[in-house]
Amino acid sequence: MATNKATLRKAAESPDLTGVLDLSADGRQSLDDDRELLFTGPDGTRYTIPAQCPPGVSLEYLRLTGIAGEQTALIYAMQRLIGIAGYQALVADDTLTATELGRIISVVIPKVISGFTLPKV
Repeated sequence: MATNKATLRKAAESPDLTGVLDLSADGRQSLDDDRELLFTGPDGTRYTIPAQCPPGVSLEYLRLTGIAGEQTALIYAMQRLIGIAGYQALVADDTLTATELGRIISVVIPKVISGFTLPKV
């Protein structure tokens, strides 16, 4: 079914707001506020990750995967979820093993993928 300019103009002039999400509502809490421990650095610093991945991070991860590849998307996701300091702590840790890094990544990727849910149709 084709939508013509008159139909679009009418919708813009008198939108039906029933069921529209209001993303500006007061009292919305950042998903970044609820965090859980991911790893402790060599100096004892504790690095955390959001219990739930913010959907914006998931969207950007998907975009970067498509245009720059999975490795770039993973770097972005790790920096956003554990912070630049946490990411740099991993990079600078000469004792970090591939197994330990794999364990961290195995927590990050599922969180990123679960940052959005598809509606049932």
